[in-house]
Amino acid sequence: MLFYLTMLHLARFLWEDPPVVDESDTNTARRAAYDQWGLGDFLCRNDNVYHEVQTAKEFWNSLELKNWK
Repeated sequence: MLFYLTMLHLARFLWEDPPVVDESDTNTARRAAYDQWGLGDFLCRNDNVYHEVQTAKEFWNSLELKNWK
């Protein structure tokens, strides 16, 4: 799975925390980065299948715990 996400340039979403942007923030560059992070995170965790976790990072950590025990 890690190889597949690396090939799609989505592996960074497994380790990064989501950016923090306030609703009142009007900086378009920060808003675009936040939206892009959300899209990448959605693609990484396949929201239709793994909807019980909030981010791909949480999903990856749960898989590591399950597989390494």
